[in-house]
Amino acid sequence: MSNNSLQGKTVLVTGASKGIGKSIVEVLARYDCNIIATASKMGSFGNYEITSDKIMFEAFDMNQESEVIEGIERLKSKNISPEIIINNAGVGIFKNFADFSKIDIDKLININLKAPVLIAKAFLPAMLEKQFGMFVNIISVAAVESFHRSSLYGATKAALMEAMKTIREEYRHQGIKVLNILPGATRTPIWSQKVVQQFGDRMMAPEAVAELIVANVALAIEQDIMPEEIVVRPHYGDLGS
Repeated sequence: MSNNSLQGKTVLVTGASKGIGKSIVEVLARYDCNIIATASKMGSFGNYEITSDKIMFEAFDMNQESEVIEGIERLKSKNISPEIIINNAGVGIFKNFADFSKIDIDKLININLKAPVLIAKAFLPAMLEKQFGMFVNIISVAAVESFHRSSLYGATKAALMEAMKTIREEYRHQGIKVLNILPGATRTPIWSQKVVQQFGDRMMAPEAVAELIVANVALAIEQDIMPEEIVVRPHYGDLGS
């Protein structure tokens, strides 16, 4: 990967306080790009060990439409318009279908689908003016595989993937790139501690997934090719297989 491919680019990473999102920021920090890292609360960034004047921290509560819109407007008021948006923020609520509450349903839709769509719609016009922009979406293998207790989680992830695939087709001739990453089980806080203790040795490290993501973003910038959908699983496959 070229050290210059990300130079000067402005990258927005949602859900950046932990897990894959935090690891993505740590990888991006090696390169000369400007990073906007978001989380639901500013206090969530207390576990960051890296410091850089190239990293800006912002609070985006992805479960609240008004706060997503306010966060977008804050960035625009500072003349910040990301060229690369990494939609990493997500929530996993795993229950049998009959046990989902309306609150569960709203939260899954708001965070996994509605917020990234609002962010994309807000910054797409500036990308089109530049004739360059990239949406990187951290989806899930649950978007293409059926797992017990994942009906609505998988549905929201599949919906985001389909929306982004269509954006790719609508705007690919205007410089817009879309990369969907579908990770399998990864050791992140989306899983309960009990599950991590039981299956952690069969899960991927978030740092490894982040390396793959950033490498493919850089590749898409510097070469005339476009990785579009990448499924990445632990060596031994999905949990339970």
